Amino acid sequence: MGENFLGQEDSLNDKHKITGIKPYGAVFMMINAIYGAGLVAQPYMLLISGGILPYVVIQLIVQVLAIVTLVALAFLADLKNSFLPQEILLSATAIPTLTYVYLALMISEGFCTLLWFLTLIGDQIQRIAEFSSVLDINDGNIVTGRNLALLLVCVFVIYPFLIPKSLKFQTLPGILSTMGSIVVVLIVIVMFKSSDRIQNWDPGYFQTFSWWPFLKVFPMMIYAYDCHPTAVVVYCSMERRNILQWSFIVILVSFAASIGFTTVAVLGYLTFGPHLKDDILFNYDDTNIFVFLARLALLVSLTMSLINRVVTDRFNIEDFYRRMLGIDNQTGSDTWTLRFHIQTFIWFSSAVVVSIFFAPRFDSLSFLLAITKSIIALWLPGICLLFIHCKPLAKYQSKKKEAFLQSREESMLLASSQVYKIWSEEPDIESLSTERCSNMLLATGFCFMTVFIIVALICLAGETELILGKL
Repeated sequence: MGENFLGQEDSLNDKHKITGIKPYGAVFMMINAIYGAGLVAQPYMLLISGGILPYVVIQLIVQVLAIVTLVALAFLADLKNSFLPQEILLSATAIPTLTYVYLALMISEGFCTLLWFLTLIGDQIQRIAEFSSVLDINDGNIVTGRNLALLLVCVFVIYPFLIPKSLKFQTLPGILSTMGSIVVVLIVIVMFKSSDRIQNWDPGYFQTFSWWPFLKVFPMMIYAYDCHPTAVVVYCSMERRNILQWSFIVILVSFAASIGFTTVAVLGYLTFGPHLKDDILFNYDDTNIFVFLARLALLVSLTMSLINRVVTDRFNIEDFYRRMLGIDNQTGSDTWTLRFHIQTFIWFSSAVVVSIFFAPRFDSLSFLLAITKSIIALWLPGICLLFIHCKPLAKYQSKKKEAFLQSREESMLLASSQVYKIWSEEPDIESLSTERCSNMLLATGFCFMTVFIIVALICLAGETELILGKL
C-alpha cells in the first residue's frame, strides 16, 4: 500500500494528523457542501417533477444512493489508504488513463461550478443593493456596480477564508452556511403563513407524469445532494476515522438536508403553484424586509459553499500537478507551501475574471452540469467496488477451474475432495463482510445510472434546438 496525497503510508494509524476534524465539524462541512443554491431551487424542481409525490419519491431514491455511495467511498478510502477520490479510483482499477479522465472531469466541473456560484452571488448582491437603494434599478451602470460589488466580496470576504491551509478551519464556513440556510427555511415558513395563496388551483399530490421532467429532475436532485469529492477529504481528515461513526454523520446530514429541501419545496409549491420561478425568492416582493433578510442569509450560504468548493478543487489541482511532473506524494506534501497559495490565487482569480467580464449564463447548460455531477457521484464508487469485487472473484474462479482439470486427470475421488475443499474456501477478498452488500447496491446504482444517462441523452437530443437557441 503506497503513500496517499498527504504522503502517509498508513493514514488509519498515522499519529501525525494534519487537520483533525471533529465529528461536529464534519457535519457542518457536509451540510455546507449540500446546501446553497439547491435549497431555493427545490420548489421549481417539485413543480416540474409533476407533483409532491413524484418529488418525494425522487428525493428518497437520491437520498438512499447518496448515503450508500458516501459510506462506500469512506470504506474504500480506508481499504486503499486514499485521501482523494481519484486515488481510490487508481488503486481500485489500476487504470491511469481512467484516473486522468476523472481528474480532468473533476477540475472542469469544479471551474464551471465556481462560475455558477459567482453568478448567483452577483445576482443576490444586485438584489440586496437595489433594496438598500445603493444601486438604482434604472441606472444604466447597474451591471458595472454589480460586478464591482462582486469583486469586493471576493477580495475581502471570500479570499481570506481560502488562505488557511488546515481543513479544520473550514468548520467555520460550514457553521455560517448552515445558519444561513436555516434562516432561509424559517423565512419561507413565515412567508407561507403571511402570503396570499393562489386561487382556483388544486395542487394535489400527483398532477401529471412525463419521463422527460422526471429525467430532468433526477440529475438536478443528485446535483443538490452531491458532496462526494468533499466527503472523501473530510472523512480522511477526521481525528478518528470510523465507518460506523461516519455512517451516522452521513445519515444525519442527509436527513437534515431532506427536511430543509422538502419544507421549502412544498411550502413554495403550495404558495405559488404553476407560477414558480427557478429561485423561490424571485416570487416574493423584493421590498419585503423578510425577503431582504432571506437574500442576505442566502448570500452567506452561497459564499461559504463557494469556499468549500475552492478548497476541494485545490486538492485536485495539486494532485494533477504532481501527476504531470511525476512528483511523489511525500515530496509534494513537503513542498506544498508557496505553491499552495499560488494555486489558490490563480484558480480563484481566474473564475472571478471570467464571471465578471464574460458573464456566462448557465440556464441551458445546468442539466448537462447536473449529469456530470451524477456521473461523479454514482459512477466513481460503482466502478471502484465492481473492480475490487471482480479481481478476487476471477482468481477464485481460476482456482476452481484448475482443481476441476486436475480432478479429471487423477480420479473422481480426488476431484470430489478438491472441488469440495475449494468451494468451501472463502474468496480472497481484501474487505469486510459488508462489501458484498455494498457491491450489490453499488452495482445496481451503477447499472441504473448507465441506463438513466442513455435515456437522458436521447431525450436531450430532442431538445437540442431549444438549448442552442438559449446559448
